[in-house]
Amino acid sequence: MPHLKRMSYEPLSHFVIAWSVLCCSCLLLLAITTQEQCRICSRFITKTSNRTHICLECRKQQEHKEEQASSVAAAASSPSTISPASPPSPFFDSPATLHSHLSVGQRWAIITLHKEGHDHSYISQRIPCDVKSVRRWIVHYEQHQTVEDDPRSGRPRITDEETDTAIAGTAYVEKFCTPRGLKRKYQFAPSTRTIDRRLQEAGLFGRVARHRKRLSEEEKRKRLSFAEGYLHMTKDEWMQVLFADEKLFKGEGFMGQVWVRRPIGEADNPEYCVNKLPHPVKLNVWGCFCGRGLGYCYIFNENMDGKLLKTILGTHLKESAELHYEQDPPELWRLLQDNDPKHKSTLVQTWLFNNGISMLDFPPYSPDLNPIENVWNDLARRVEAKPAGSMQQLQDTIADEWAATSVEFLRKLARSMPKRCKAVIDAKGDHTKY
Repeated sequence: MPHLKRMSYEPLSHFVIAWSVLCCSCLLLLAITTQEQCRICSRFITKTSNRTHICLECRKQQEHKEEQASSVAAAASSPSTISPASPPSPFFDSPATLHSHLSVGQRWAIITLHKEGHDHSYISQRIPCDVKSVRRWIVHYEQHQTVEDDPRSGRPRITDEETDTAIAGTAYVEKFCTPRGLKRKYQFAPSTRTIDRRLQEAGLFGRVARHRKRLSEEEKRKRLSFAEGYLHMTKDEWMQVLFADEKLFKGEGFMGQVWVRRPIGEADNPEYCVNKLPHPVKLNVWGCFCGRGLGYCYIFNENMDGKLLKTILGTHLKESAELHYEQDPPELWRLLQDNDPKHKSTLVQTWLFNNGISMLDFPPYSPDLNPIENVWNDLARRVEAKPAGSMQQLQDTIADEWAATSVEFLRKLARSMPKRCKAVIDAKGDHTKY
């Protein structure tokens, strides 16, 4: 096998080494010539197109300081400017919870804000409501073009339009009818509860009827004459009138219909029966008041007649007036009481004339023109709230509650007389709301 001649690589390796040394020297020289120091932190930085000669970290710190200074300056120049982070004020009052039922107006507001391009979060803050509710009503509007609730099926009505009209028409004619009476008399198929609901739908609601006398034309004329004759009196002049009357108060034993929850077949069980007293507790009271305060009250158990009333007036009327009206010089005051036969008796009229007490002519059947009736009603409610089982208990309760009557309440009653007279005139002499 022939011998191969080995080639020498030494000249080539020297050339590569020399070339590498030259390149590194150039790069080192280039790096040294392209670096300089930062003007703030004095660290070496590579030259760029930036002519500020500041490193990147120092530039970021300067930009952050400039942003803070600009924000402070903007806040100082416009102190009333609202921060963008502040939530928008709601259009409607905030509900108890965000899941409360939305009204039709709130739903249309959602659609309007959505058409203006506002997002769901903004709309939920302006209504206010939950974001899910906003999304729900937007989808509902896109599908149905309305925000009204979908019709609900429910149980079908058992009555048709003809039956509903017959029920309502019968009740308009027979004003004192009851659902049970209508069903029994006209053999209506629906139950009494259904008949009651149909009456309510027609605007006829079951209420306790007020007891009022049907006034004759003569009685209306007298009421109208009183109202027109005293309409000129001012509220301050009505403060100079003393209102007097009598009232019967009842304790235990005067019970009408009392509701009780009992099982079937236990109607005669003493536990479910009202204990009716053979001699109910009752007391009569005479009292008076004016716009300045209460007068005296007289509690008695006898039957009232003209002789007893004269005695009560002689011992309590003038003394009551002296509590509120000046006596030296005497201040003018007048008495108002209703047309009860005892008040019109000769004994009472003679005593009033001899004592120089002036009276107002009062029309018959006019409790709405005598504010002491309101005092009795208020006193009766407070007395009945404390049922008495004996005469002494009832007497103490009446005396305590009479003394607890508000003076401001009495003042309002006395000063309401001009309105009462005007109401009688507007009603052409008939009954009024008072």
